[in-house]
Amino acid sequence: MDFLVIFFGSLFILFDMALLKKKARAIYEAIFYFPLWEIGVAAFLLFLSALASGEKGAAILQVIFVLLVCVYVLRRREFFAFITTEDGADVWADERLDLALSTFSIAGLWMLAIVVVSLIVQGLFSLNPKYDDELTGTLILSQVSVIILLVLIYRAVRRYKSLKFFEVLGLETKGLGPLKIWVLPALFALAYAVICSLILDARPIQPVTPLQELLNSASSLGVVLFFVGTAVLSAPFFEEVIFRGFLFYVLRPFMGVIFTVLLVALLFGVMHVDQYWGDWAAIVVVGLFGLTLTVLRAWTGSSVPGMVAHYVYNASLIIIPTVMVIVANPIYFDYQMNYYRLTDVQKEERLMASITQNPQFGDSYNDLAWLYSDQSMKLDRALELINRALELEPRNYAFLDTKAEVLFKMGRVEEAIAIEKDLIKKYPKDSYLQKQLKKFEEEAGEIRRLKSKEI
Repeated sequence: MDFLVIFFGSLFILFDMALLKKKARAIYEAIFYFPLWEIGVAAFLLFLSALASGEKGAAILQVIFVLLVCVYVLRRREFFAFITTEDGADVWADERLDLALSTFSIAGLWMLAIVVVSLIVQGLFSLNPKYDDELTGTLILSQVSVIILLVLIYRAVRRYKSLKFFEVLGLETKGLGPLKIWVLPALFALAYAVICSLILDARPIQPVTPLQELLNSASSLGVVLFFVGTAVLSAPFFEEVIFRGFLFYVLRPFMGVIFTVLLVALLFGVMHVDQYWGDWAAIVVVGLFGLTLTVLRAWTGSSVPGMVAHYVYNASLIIIPTVMVIVANPIYFDYQMNYYRLTDVQKEERLMASITQNPQFGDSYNDLAWLYSDQSMKLDRALELINRALELEPRNYAFLDTKAEVLFKMGRVEEAIAIEKDLIKKYPKDSYLQKQLKKFEEEAGEIRRLKSKEI
């Protein structure tokens, strides 16, 4: 639980309290005692003091937050007990308001479901260790959790006769022509993706983000394809119906269009911060895109145009870099496409030509260093190559592992072990790294054994 979770969790509770006050002010004031603004100020000051005190403050803040949530849940139950008649009917029934209030229960059940699914995934991985991969686990958990969230939203909406599930998710397109639904969103998304790709790829050094590290740690090509499929096919749909659909629908009547647009866009951007942490330009790009999609939702009254734009944008982010590699470094692309048909000599020739053609492309240096290491030849040159690759991308998971392999082949086993241990600290579940470390440590043990015999 980090500061952002606590901060937005607190905002969510304050919003829920405002809804309770709107539903039955007298009962709210009798149960919660303190004015809403005083609670908000106190929570903000507590958050700032914990933030200033570092890790110790964070731990204290987590405990306080959990305790306050428990107290709030009990008070909330008491509130609803007061406004319900003996036959179970709601005295102050307002279906739109009640749906907004149901988001608290939805969020609670969803978080509980995430914990359960996470335990199940960990249990399955323990039975099949070869599939134990951080990226795989993350993808499975994300897909299952959003499906569960949609089921919870559906169950909440169906309780109210005047509300329609598709309308709540913003999937209706009444009165919208093809221009608003398809043409303008697609053209904007394509142009935005091209411009952002050109700007971000033009940087001399590419920041290594947690998302990139996660992709680099993938145990197989199938896992990477699973990620690509998720990013292109399912993520745009789920993100749009949840953020620009349900969340926008719930917030707009009580916060107005402007505040709803800003808050939904902010939440969408924050959700991606962990993925792109360290690459602030990418975070700004995602934030502006989320803001534009939310404005599009407010303008059209539907989440479908945003969904179209999201699909085009995500697909373009996969296609455009591929095209750029083909254009900027066709030799490397040819090397990748024909990898299994090339001899080692042909691979070396293509990689050397790729380095000459595009000296800022780190993968060529890395692949050539690995080729030399795999053949146990030109190891000094291999070390120079991988050091150059790491100058371009210092935190790249694959490059660091290649350097460890090169050092291992050079007999500098302890240095190789140190690199692998640092990588394992970041990716403790990575089975490939565990195998590498085991190989290095066994060699180090053999070296020590031979030395002890000589003595």
